[in-house]
Amino acid sequence: MESDKTLRDLGWSQILEAWSGHCATERGSAAVLAIGCAANAEEASERAKEVSEARILENRAAPMSFGGIVDIRESVVRAQKGSRLESDQLIAIGDCARGYDKLRESLEQQSEVLPLLWKRAEEIGEFQELVGRLFRTFEPDGRIADSASPALATLRRKVLRIQQQLEAKAKSLLEDSKIGQELQDKYWTQREERYVLPVKASSRSKVPGIVHGSSGSGQTIFVEPHALVELNNELKLAEFETLEEEERILAALTVLVGAQADSLQQSGALVVHLDRIGGAAKLATHLFAREPVFAEGRSIVLRNARHPLMLLSGKECIANDILIEDGKILIVSGPNAGGKTVTLKTTGLVILMARYGLHVVVGEESSIPWFNEVCSAIGDSQSLESELSTFSAHIVLLREFLTGADDKSLVLVDEICSATEPEQGGALAQAILESLSRKQVTALVTTHYEGLKALATEDDRFANASVGFDLERLAPTFHLHLGVPGASAAIDVARRMKLPEAVSLRAQELSGGGRTKLDELLRVVSDERTRLSDERAALSEERAATAMEYERITSERAREEENARKAHVRDYDDAITALRSARKELDVAKKGIRRRKVVDASSLSQHKSEIDRLSKSVTKHAPKRETPAGVAPTEQELSLGTKVYVSSLGGKGVVINAPRKGIVEVQVGLIKTRVQLADLRIVAGQKSGKGTGTNSDKKSGARSYQLTRKEPETSESESAHRSTDSTLDLRGQRAESAIDQVESFIDSGLLSSQETIFIIHGHGTGVLRQVVRTHLQGHPLVSKWRRGESGEGGDGVTVAWLRHS
Repeated sequence: MESDKTLRDLGWSQILEAWSGHCATERGSAAVLAIGCAANAEEASERAKEVSEARILENRAAPMSFGGIVDIRESVVRAQKGSRLESDQLIAIGDCARGYDKLRESLEQQSEVLPLLWKRAEEIGEFQELVGRLFRTFEPDGRIADSASPALATLRRKVLRIQQQLEAKAKSLLEDSKIGQELQDKYWTQREERYVLPVKASSRSKVPGIVHGSSGSGQTIFVEPHALVELNNELKLAEFETLEEEERILAALTVLVGAQADSLQQSGALVVHLDRIGGAAKLATHLFAREPVFAEGRSIVLRNARHPLMLLSGKECIANDILIEDGKILIVSGPNAGGKTVTLKTTGLVILMARYGLHVVVGEESSIPWFNEVCSAIGDSQSLESELSTFSAHIVLLREFLTGADDKSLVLVDEICSATEPEQGGALAQAILESLSRKQVTALVTTHYEGLKALATEDDRFANASVGFDLERLAPTFHLHLGVPGASAAIDVARRMKLPEAVSLRAQELSGGGRTKLDELLRVVSDERTRLSDERAALSEERAATAMEYERITSERAREEENARKAHVRDYDDAITALRSARKELDVAKKGIRRRKVVDASSLSQHKSEIDRLSKSVTKHAPKRETPAGVAPTEQELSLGTKVYVSSLGGKGVVINAPRKGIVEVQVGLIKTRVQLADLRIVAGQKSGKGTGTNSDKKSGARSYQLTRKEPETSESESAHRSTDSTLDLRGQRAESAIDQVESFIDSGLLSSQETIFIIHGHGTGVLRQVVRTHLQGHPLVSKWRRGESGEGGDGVTVAWLRHS
């Protein structure tokens, strides 16, 4: 468990305040401020997963609703003890219980995607009966409704009747000539809840009755005339009876609440938990945080970690990789104000947030070990009360770490042993770190000591890292560089801060050449690292710009191709429409010949030939259907339930019977039909039936039947999809009329992209069948045809394939 000092060092209270501020209820906010960390990684992970589920609702702009939910614990306890509750308390309980019901119901509706939240919400009680009773009892303004009980309605009517009698009586007294002249003014009022008249003080004896007070000036006294006494008494009694009935109703409702007190209290606690989770989800969304991944071992892997408090304050925050291998100590060096302390606090806060089940501000591929405690020595620990100097207080903290920390502790130390003589301080710091390392404590420390920087090059239990400081801008870069120490550059910083140059030169002289050379070497390394980093960033930006330009060109080309395709489809549709119109005109001309009107038959023949030629040309340029890539499946790759794409129908279906001799029965929507294997493609994203993959080297076992005009009949068959849109019924039609309808139907089929059409002509004498098939045999827009199969109507039906290309 963290000490209060560690929590203060890391600014943990600010995280809790931000979290609390995102909660919807006062109880939820208070619970966040009092929350403890999880007992272990499993509990913390479950908390974080609950937050992830709540973020699903956030992303849907439908977060958990806590409307009407307030703290009703005190009222429920009173009801449980038998103390009668007042109207406002009962109304609050009703609102709250209704809020519980709504929250439970909303999470139940999404229980499949929110299993953890529903597991909590499932335990919330159901209060529909209690809520219904409470809301039937009270009016929207909080007054007990007349309908709350039959007796109450009767008593209130009685009170109203007596009030009306009193007002009528008082009005008659005002109009009485003897009494009226003794009144200060002609009105009646109430004093002590009894009807009275304003009588002149000088006329007190002239209006007998009971005095209930006087005006401030003393000029008016308020008298209850004897004529009103009895009615006033009746009103008081009626009001008292009404009040008793209202109290009886409140008492009965209190009993109902008391009977469900335990369920209400348990539900309230569950709702507080859900509110905490909802607040954590809002905080995570605000920080662009992600669910923590807990890892075995003690290696800290934080990719693109950012300081959450800097994000909350709206400050610019540089993301850094912070990597500490299992049980190692990371020594961070570099100039003052370069971001060393930010690195410590970022690490500590990420570990703490994960322990509390919050989402953390890290990138992908991050993993967090479980630590039982985080210990920190950051900032000035001077204590005047304990007579401890800054250094002494610092050593006391380090002594506690040496005695109390173990391999399940994370130790954070800022400027270790710095507030003393440098040589001894450096030696003391190294001895302390070596001792912590022997205990396998994971630690992160910052320093300016050269000896500690060199330690990592000599002992693999330690690792170096450094932060940068832009000496030109006098601003920290906050970039953390792993594997190399950093120069302190104190004299350079002093120069940039306008310290007198003579002082800076003297400091450089006093610092000694060796140390100056080491700092210079580290600075050169840092500058080179910065240059390389800038070059990488520039290359990355250039690659990103190139990718964006490629995407723009690709998108633009795709739009152009799509527009061209749509234009092609429009032109094709227009052409088909024009052909249909031409054929209709031709039909009219044919009818004219049959009616013996004067029409040039040879001209009609020429028109028909021209239309047929145009039909072939239009059909040749028909838009092609897009079909999935790949080859037709083998029989072994198909089984019952396999999802397939049927090219001839332009839609997806499912196999409903095992393939046989290259023919497969499928269902597309409500239509069941048989198709060839070559007409199918397996829908992506599913495993094949019996086989292990496609076989591009094998041909389908189904035969291909090319029905030509030279062979009008065949014993073989080819499956075709049939629907009401693709069926033409000619039974009962004369041959000439039937041919006209066939022509129009072919045009309609082309326009609606039908692959096949079914023509029902019946058996009869066979004349109509022969006329239809002869017409199809020479038709330029029909590629092939066959007679119907037994399940399609046999020889009474002709199936024709339209020529789309």
